[in-house]
Amino acid sequence: MKQKTISTITAILLFVAAFLTFSYRLGEGSLHPWDEAWFATIARNLLTNPNPLELIYNDTPFWDHPPLGYYLMALSYKLCGVSEFTTRLPSALLAATAVSLIFIVGQRLKNFWTGLSASLILFSSRWFLLRARTGNLDILLLFTQLAVFYFAFTATTKKRLYLTWFFLALSLLTKSAISVSLLPLVIAATWQFHKRHPLSSPTRAKIALAFFLPLLPWYGYNTLVYGTRFLRRNIFQIGLRSASPQGVSLSSVSQTLLYLRSAIHKWYLPLAAATSLAFFQLKSRATRWTLAYLLLVSLPFFLSTQTEIWHLIPIMAPMALLISLVAIELAQSTSSRIGFQNKSISQFIPAGVTAVIFAIFLISWKSYLPEIFQITPSISEAAQLGLHARDQAPYLVIKDLDDFSPTIAFYSHKPFLIFRILKENTQLHRPFQITLSVTELKDKTGYKIIHQIDDHVLVLFE
Repeated sequence: MKQKTISTITAILLFVAAFLTFSYRLGEGSLHPWDEAWFATIARNLLTNPNPLELIYNDTPFWDHPPLGYYLMALSYKLCGVSEFTTRLPSALLAATAVSLIFIVGQRLKNFWTGLSASLILFSSRWFLLRARTGNLDILLLFTQLAVFYFAFTATTKKRLYLTWFFLALSLLTKSAISVSLLPLVIAATWQFHKRHPLSSPTRAKIALAFFLPLLPWYGYNTLVYGTRFLRRNIFQIGLRSASPQGVSLSSVSQTLLYLRSAIHKWYLPLAAATSLAFFQLKSRATRWTLAYLLLVSLPFFLSTQTEIWHLIPIMAPMALLISLVAIELAQSTSSRIGFQNKSISQFIPAGVTAVIFAIFLISWKSYLPEIFQITPSISEAAQLGLHARDQAPYLVIKDLDDFSPTIAFYSHKPFLIFRILKENTQLHRPFQITLSVTELKDKTGYKIIHQIDDHVLVLFE
């Protein structure tokens, strides 16, 4: 069987195995606060909003993140209906595609075994598995950044150069300005192409179109309508973390490293070793590019005091590539240095490295199974309150922006007001509903308890 056929079959099998894994009981459990229920509500609003360039949450324009992830969720809703499963389906599909794509990337960097090893590492990274089964933006960000790297590394034709800039635009449409850190790789790929094939004016125009055409509709519309308020919020406050590393210290970097260790679990020490050894293998173009990919993706998270564990998911793609690439190159160079020249046997060295990685893969999976796949069907307390609020009074009041609020908003299908910013109840139209604690009902009259869960009470004021 030809190598190309084997590679194609392997890529397909990796996708199928990953998707079956990620989609297993995907719809079990209510949407999680904050982000999953929050993002799902924004995506669902796109189905009824006649303006697709306007993201809305709680009757207010939403500017924290660009629309690509919400468009994918809304498409899932349009095709298959609104549910927990369809909220999470885009992440599951993209995660499975990433497992397959990283195999193709690793194979292009070195060989078949490098790609297979990289896919096994990614497929057994703890928080990649966790986040692949939620309705969030992190997997989409990983996928688009991995595509940027792939096309930048292989940009030997105009088509691939256009795709490099196009996927950079898609990445910027996923989570604000965070992917601007990949710009040096994209510029390097463009410059290397230009040295071989000087860029003509039409080619430069097509590059500009590939980059700006996806970005201009949403960014252009919101800039024209809302001006600098939108740009400050989306690019500087959220995307660039206020454009300042102020407050970054040894303790904050240590905290980020601790998050990274928890996020990638068994692969933390191999990553540390591979990163150190990669500096001794810089003669290899593949190693130089992969190391640069890792450092550029990691930089924004280590220069911020606001980094959370799920923010680190994009690091897992370059991590997987670097570990597999360095391990195989090191094994091959070591075998040649000790005089192991038998070609018929030395060709099995990459397969041996992959076998070791597969063993770690199995150990990792054994520890993850209870955490990820032993799912008990349940409806969360917040979801129950939201469902009970759905068919009651038209006005919903939430006492504060706590963990209950986005889930209640999603399941109630209603916008809400915040109780703590209201001076008195007489400002509200009646009837209205409000979630309160039991103690907050003292000295209040004219209400009816609709539903109570522990200390949380959904109350109707008539």
